[in-house]
Amino acid sequence: MLEIKGVKKSYGEFQLDCSLNVEKGRITGLVGENGAGKSTVFKAVLGLISYDGGEIKILGKKPQELNEKEKEQMGVVLAEAGFSGYLKGKDVEAVLAKLYPKFEEDKFLQMCERYQIPLDKFLKEYSTGMKAKLNLIIALTHQADFLMLDEPTAGLDVGAREGMLDILRTYMEEEPERSILISSHISSDLEHLCDDIYVIHKGKIVLHEEMDRILEKYAMLKVSEEQYQDILEKERLIKEEIERVEHVNVGASKPVQELLEQYGSTPLTSGSTLGELIRRPELNYEALAPIDKNRPELRYDIREQVNINIKYDGYITRQLKQVEQFKKLESKKIPEDMDYDQVKSLRIEAVQKLKLYRPVSIGQASRIAGVSPADVSVLLVYLESHRG
Repeated sequence: MLEIKGVKKSYGEFQLDCSLNVEKGRITGLVGENGAGKSTVFKAVLGLISYDGGEIKILGKKPQELNEKEKEQMGVVLAEAGFSGYLKGKDVEAVLAKLYPKFEEDKFLQMCERYQIPLDKFLKEYSTGMKAKLNLIIALTHQADFLMLDEPTAGLDVGAREGMLDILRTYMEEEPERSILISSHISSDLEHLCDDIYVIHKGKIVLHEEMDRILEKYAMLKVSEEQYQDILEKERLIKEEIERVEHVNVGASKPVQELLEQYGSTPLTSGSTLGELIRRPELNYEALAPIDKNRPELRYDIREQVNINIKYDGYITRQLKQVEQFKKLESKKIPEDMDYDQVKSLRIEAVQKLKLYRPVSIGQASRIAGVSPADVSVLLVYLESHRG
């Protein structure tokens, strides 16, 4: 589909020197930080800028040799490009219908509805996320065989990004011979989408690998079967020892009281479990060994973990509950065109801050200074009452 050989382009101190291939039936990713040269590569391929040397072939031809029908086989999303802001969404639909003989009007309207694209609004009124969604929808609705997508998920929250990536997977499943070149500075977006990845840094390709190979070499913790079994055994021993000390009772005997006195701990007036004593600030699992007659022989790292788990059990439980609560709040998405002025009972300061920062979820909203827990509750009630 695409072949780039030694393409060079200079901008002052920046120098592009790039070679890459996109084969039929594959999704190829181009990853690099902002300013690495991703957009320059796309513009050179599309003939939007001249280049100083090298060769580009797309669909088997040089870009300038492509006829109109062949150009229609391409779907393009460019960062910082699009239709005039003075057009409305419905105007874009009309333009596409005239521009592409294979334009799929029904699909375009369905996708706009699904992703909440307001066709009666001017594009200049769209949020960054809305523009990104519209650009991708445009590229996907004229039966293109080859997509070139430069930062197509820029400006989208995590949930929206994953939704758009699912669309690309569906696009490939419909016609296995299709191909995609997609760039992003968010490498995690491409991990479960691409067949191979090129990494570009300061204008040069510094890595090209199959995605499976990249995950194997750079992103997976590799352990032997013996190490894995050791981890499972360690977890079992920790669990069993915690269970044991939580049920071992010690009375107010002389050895127990002397040990407590030694560590400056309050004497017992009645029985207690070893677990309850470990939770005292001045005591720990190791300190109680003299009064724990049936303690098994355990490695130091296991004993240490037992102590930590018991001593901080309450704190860990509270933190886990907070994490679950945060997860729930993060999953509560706020529409991009949310009109906070319509939400009654929100304080004026909260409305101002929410309009300024435009959070994508209730979780983000809750972390904005000036938005109180009461404001978050009001938002939750409002979103629930307007759901669907």
